[in-house]
Amino acid sequence: MTQIKFTRPARLLAGVSIVAAAGVVAVGAFPWGVLRGPIEQRLSARVGRPVTIGGIDRVDAFGFSPTVRIRDVRVPQPGWAGRGDMLRVAEATVRFPIGPLIRGKLLPTAVDVAGLRLVAVRDGRGCWNLDGGGSAGDDSGDIPRIRQLRVRDSEVRIVDARRRLDLEANLSADARSGVRIAGRGTLRGGAVRVVATGGALNDLDPDARYPFGLSVASPAVTLEARGVMDHPLDVAHLAARVTSRGDDLKSLDAIVQAGIPATQDYVLRADVRRDGSTWAFRRMVGTLGHSDVAGTLTVSKHAGRSFLDATVRSRRFDFDDLASDAAQARAAARERVTGRRVLPNTPIGLDKLAHTDGRLRFVADRLVMPPGSRFRSLSATLTLDRQRLVVAPLRVGMTHGALDGSIAVDHRAGGDPRLAMRLAMRGARIEEVLTTVAEASGPLEGRIALDGSGSTLRSALGRSSGTIGLVAREGRVARTLATLAAGDLLRGAVLAIDGDGATVPIRCLIGRFTVRGGRMSPAPVLIDTPVMRADARGSVDLATERLALMFDGRSKRPDLIQSAAPVRVSGTLADPKLDVTPPDPVGHRRGLLSKIGMVLKTIRTRGDEGRGVRAPDADCSHLERLALR
Repeated sequence: MTQIKFTRPARLLAGVSIVAAAGVVAVGAFPWGVLRGPIEQRLSARVGRPVTIGGIDRVDAFGFSPTVRIRDVRVPQPGWAGRGDMLRVAEATVRFPIGPLIRGKLLPTAVDVAGLRLVAVRDGRGCWNLDGGGSAGDDSGDIPRIRQLRVRDSEVRIVDARRRLDLEANLSADARSGVRIAGRGTLRGGAVRVVATGGALNDLDPDARYPFGLSVASPAVTLEARGVMDHPLDVAHLAARVTSRGDDLKSLDAIVQAGIPATQDYVLRADVRRDGSTWAFRRMVGTLGHSDVAGTLTVSKHAGRSFLDATVRSRRFDFDDLASDAAQARAAARERVTGRRVLPNTPIGLDKLAHTDGRLRFVADRLVMPPGSRFRSLSATLTLDRQRLVVAPLRVGMTHGALDGSIAVDHRAGGDPRLAMRLAMRGARIEEVLTTVAEASGPLEGRIALDGSGSTLRSALGRSSGTIGLVAREGRVARTLATLAAGDLLRGAVLAIDGDGATVPIRCLIGRFTVRGGRMSPAPVLIDTPVMRADARGSVDLATERLALMFDGRSKRPDLIQSAAPVRVSGTLADPKLDVTPPDPVGHRRGLLSKIGMVLKTIRTRGDEGRGVRAPDADCSHLERLALR
């Protein structure tokens, strides 16, 4: 008999093979129950409180996808979440492949659970008990490829302080009815019912698309979603058609948690796609109060920050729809105290958006504005980058012409946000913008360059500094008004008695204001015609919107008798008043005879106080360049 001799490498290879085979057999027949203690210790260290497991038994004898029965699992609540248990499981049978487990991931392929009780709690800061107190985040890693799922006698309770949600739901799953979660509770103080469903998993291809549905119904908001996941239970990759309606978007925000403010009632529909931490909303259409909206929105999260990219268009848009009934009532109450205002009281603080960046392109074909407003349309791109918001390009269409430019809000330094406004007006009309000059018409241009700080747009402008310029050329003004403003009493009286409707050309209307601390001062402000020239003095207070301007008129063809009384512009930006009678130095209320007496006191003859000197022409070209610089 021939004896076979093994070389040293062969003997080494044979030894390694025997050890490997023994290792494979050991893994295939591993008694998982011996790991109960180490698993308890590891889980306890991970969640920071004692986790107990009644028992772990291996059901099958051998295999590389073992089946393990786990009994009496108990995970206590963290102290901040209240008393009792966060999780209790009476019994769970799980089959899982060993390969992923060696890499540190438990990806079961079959699960049978009975007697599960889960209490999920989130506090007002956004911390969940499920992740040891950290902020819940998106997990787009490996997902379980469960091909058999059975859940019975199980309940889930969700207590979410941020959503103001308290929900108790039954959880079930089997081969006939699929997955179902159905429960009732309260949402923002009102009753709510939630139903979530999914298809049956038993013997389903792990790569098959998986249908699901979600329904949320309460008196304040409803939401319906129907769609498919890329794979069974793959909540990180899905597509759905979503419809929601409610009394305001704040109610919807209680579900989606996107930081949406309260508004008027809404109806929205969209095709939604989720891929990991990115949500995309396409074919988004709906109504918001009396406004219609349509567009797209993409929201993604990275390194603790949210990034938004949106395009929204409206055929008819009303800014009042961005405020709830309660907010509108508060605004009306303030207006009753302060009077009607022109400058909006829109909050401009960005502290609540400290972790949000993005870009919004918005177009409103038609703006619904209060009576008397000349604004007709809006086109703007809003860019938010680490608490600095830039609105540029910005275009506000008017009845004639438009406002173009940019608005920036910087809240990076804390305190009140800083506002920078740079706007240019072109193609406007005197008769539409300067309503105090009721008998003048013609083209008007302007510019605004202001910087200020405040919590609202109104307060920031009320403390702003910079310049405001207005220029009109080639317009016309009523001859009677121009003659009276020049102080030519005899000629003006004749024209007024005759009902003269003639006009005279405007050589230039210049309105250049310097602004310091919200107070506008003429620098200069004047109107120049072939008949007269009037120069302004006084101020406009942007904080109170009160007007206190006087125009001293001088004739270019002085009458024998003239009035030295200025034309006064008083009232507010919302309710301006034009008065040709002189002011009462004592401030008393005056009757008709008293007013006539005050006018008579201002009468001068041609030789008095230089009243016979012809008013010089203004250097319109130079002043125009100065005002629009």
